[in-house]
Amino acid sequence: MKKNNQSRKLETKRMRQLVFFLFACSSLMVNAQIEITNTQFEDEPETIRKASAKENDVEVIALLEEADLLYRRMEYIKAAQKYTALTPNLKTHHDKVYEKLGNCYYFNSDFKNAVVWYEKLYEDYQSQMSTEALSKYVHALKGVNEYNKSRLVQRVYYKRKKTDVDLQEIQAREAQLQKLLSYVRPIKLENINSNTPKSEFSPMYYGDKIVFASNGIGGKGKYGWDGNPFLDLFEANIDPNTASFNNPEKLSSQINTKYHEASVSFNAEGSIMYFTRNNHKRKERKGQDGINKLQIMKSTFANGEWQKAEKLSFVNENYSFGHPALSPDGKKLYFVSDMPGSMGKSDIYVVSILEDGSYGKPMNLGDRINSSGREMFPFVTDNFIYFSSDGHLGLGGLDVFRADLTGEEISEPKNMERPVNSNKDDFSYICNENKHTGYFASNRVGGKGNDDIYFFDATDEAAMLRAKEEQEEIDEIVAEVFQEEETAVKEAVEEAVEEVVEEVVEEVVEETIIEVPPTINPLENNPLVYTDTNGDKKLRIEKVLFDFDRFQIKEDAKEDLEKVIHFLKENASFGVKIASHTDSRGSAVYNKRLSQKRAEATKAYLIANGVNEKQIIGAEGFGESQLINDCADGTPCSKSQHYLNRRSEFIVTQF
Repeated sequence: MKKNNQSRKLETKRMRQLVFFLFACSSLMVNAQIEITNTQFEDEPETIRKASAKENDVEVIALLEEADLLYRRMEYIKAAQKYTALTPNLKTHHDKVYEKLGNCYYFNSDFKNAVVWYEKLYEDYQSQMSTEALSKYVHALKGVNEYNKSRLVQRVYYKRKKTDVDLQEIQAREAQLQKLLSYVRPIKLENINSNTPKSEFSPMYYGDKIVFASNGIGGKGKYGWDGNPFLDLFEANIDPNTASFNNPEKLSSQINTKYHEASVSFNAEGSIMYFTRNNHKRKERKGQDGINKLQIMKSTFANGEWQKAEKLSFVNENYSFGHPALSPDGKKLYFVSDMPGSMGKSDIYVVSILEDGSYGKPMNLGDRINSSGREMFPFVTDNFIYFSSDGHLGLGGLDVFRADLTGEEISEPKNMERPVNSNKDDFSYICNENKHTGYFASNRVGGKGNDDIYFFDATDEAAMLRAKEEQEEIDEIVAEVFQEEETAVKEAVEEAVEEVVEEVVEEVVEETIIEVPPTINPLENNPLVYTDTNGDKKLRIEKVLFDFDRFQIKEDAKEDLEKVIHFLKENASFGVKIASHTDSRGSAVYNKRLSQKRAEATKAYLIANGVNEKQIIGAEGFGESQLINDCADGTPCSKSQHYLNRRSEFIVTQF
């Protein structure tokens, strides 16, 4: 009896230790779902013992019980050794053992061995496989670059899950995956010098320093899942030449405890810190399911040190809350949770921080961001949210995605593509958008340890960050203008030519009958035409403006463009030069290219709506070189002030 009590205490202790890895360490966070791990096989030892006592000998049953106990304790490496040893002599329940063996390796991101056992399960017991097991098999296949086979298993998964996805949509997703596999962004990656043979991840800017999580620098304790130490938060200087981390030191003991701490976020002043920690207080460390959960903590910097951290008021110990990410203005906190209302295994939420420091009601970011899988590690800038997911279409494991926050609704997330993403787990992405540099973590092949932090530099290739997406958008514009509007354009051009001919004929007839009056310049007294400070005559057009980082013609611009179209049709001897511009955000090279696309899109719209192409004398992009206000680089400006610079202008000229 005493031995059984000791066993239960040991198991409970190890269960408490699982907590952080639900959200923090990629090798567990991506692959382990605690509810499944603890309930899926809950009754199996007794079931197998009763059902197979006549077929499996006593030694096999005893070994199976040892393996199951290790599995429930989440000591997966030891459990795998036991399961492997008994498999040759096991006469029944091979499917359960195969799945557990696959899971043991999957939960530790050993996809090569996971595929071996999932494949046996798939070949012998496909009809009995759960959707969860099929999903793991798909991810494991991607993890070893077996993408063709992963597509076949993915189709079985869709069929088994009885989703509304039809064959056409499945084929579209497969084509999209093929595009991801065939494209590599030309950016530089570097494995930083502070990585160890264990895990480093979750970097975060802290003034001119960096804070990150590690269990390889003077690790503490030992975690039963994979035998590695617990995680602490470290602070380091950033080397200005190599971007590596120099002289990392542990944060205050008020922050680090004997269990896990990671995933930190700071306000702009560096005086407030949010981070993730295990529940470790004896009275509240377990939820109703008996499992230790994650909680978000807050600490303030005062008197030269970090103060004792407090749990956020909306955190419920029955669910996990982690990965805090503060908005640049400090008014919103994004985080990850599996609380009720979540769409998947972990969702990203946002909560308002009120003026008195209290919190509003947490809101789920919705199904554009959250999926049936895991969304985690958010990072927020003025315009975008970056996060990792294994629920959206990706290369395998966790992929990094980006979504636009500037519109009325959050945009569809875009995969950040290779080399940021790989067939392994890629996560905890942060960036300096102005410098086109940043960091992320990955457990990809070729690293120094379990999870490594990588520095990326896209400075020289900043103009190509969105090249693939922009090319698709250009193709769509061309298709719309020259395919769908082909007939209308031809008719409009012919009609315009006929009008010019008629006008010429009428003028010739009139000249032979009446005295020609003095020449009148049609631009004089025309309220639409004005002369700027350079002496250029321009059309008085104010609303041909563009959204940030976009070149599509907006709906509210079409009213003013109609004025341009009417002017050109009424004045066939005149044409216009289109001059398009950007605001100062982004690099000069990128903005020059973007403004040229705006000029071409403006020209295409005019032609598609009946303007004689010969009347478009030119279409040139000037980038950020001709701002109409003082919003240059380094000058703080509002979004509305930047908006006025993103424009197309029309310079009037005579043939």
